[in-house]
Amino acid sequence: MGYIAPVSTLVKWFPDRRGLATGLAIMGFGFAAAISSPIMDSLIKSVGTAKTFYILGAAYFIIMTLSSLYLERPPVDWAPKGFKEKAESGKVKVKKDLSQLTANEAIKTSRFYYLWIMLFINVTCGIAILSAAKPLAEEVLA
Repeated sequence: MGYIAPVSTLVKWFPDRRGLATGLAIMGFGFAAAISSPIMDSLIKSVGTAKTFYILGAAYFIIMTLSSLYLERPPVDWAPKGFKEKAESGKVKVKKDLSQLTANEAIKTSRFYYLWIMLFINVTCGIAILSAAKPLAEEVLA
């Protein structure tokens, strides 16, 4: 929820620069992890692991709730200045998004299978990392 909602909203606000908007959002999530990691280490050393989870859970809940108040969909048929004119004149080709397709239509596109393969690789790598996480965590905390 904390990842999909802002990214999907950004894509709607920037239909002409969807990749850039998504990339910047993902970069923000990466920076947030880099910034919060030292904070987590400090909290674990000062208050312990269990209390760190409570503190961070409460902090993230407050931050996400306040941030969600700022998220807003663009008005229906909204487009950036000049985008509609470029699309109508043929200067910009507007690709139909997979979210606008039915399930039967989506599985007939190559983009669906590319996305599925990327998801499969990401999940496989994530599971591989999780399988090694316990020994790594024990080594770091020992």
